[in-house]
Amino acid sequence: MSNKYIQVKDEKDLYRDALSNGIVNNDDKSYLLYKKKKQASKMAKQSQIDAENRINSIEKKIDSLEKNLSAILEILTNGKS
Repeated sequence: MSNKYIQVKDEKDLYRDALSNGIVNNDDKSYLLYKKKKQASKMAKQSQIDAENRINSIEKKIDSLEKNLSAILEILTNGKS
């Protein structure tokens, strides 16, 4: 059984599937543009996640350094080892 497509009136790239009565968009350029935008959005989101992970890692390292410096300062001021 083959599908028959009927062009939608006054719409260059839209067709109606005669079997399912659904609308099909045949505009390849718009579809490719959509895919590029979606991929760029996905990459930007991943880049943001990566940056947040780096920031969290740096914050943990700074906290560790602060604790170590506090311990060193405690030893130096109180003379404890």
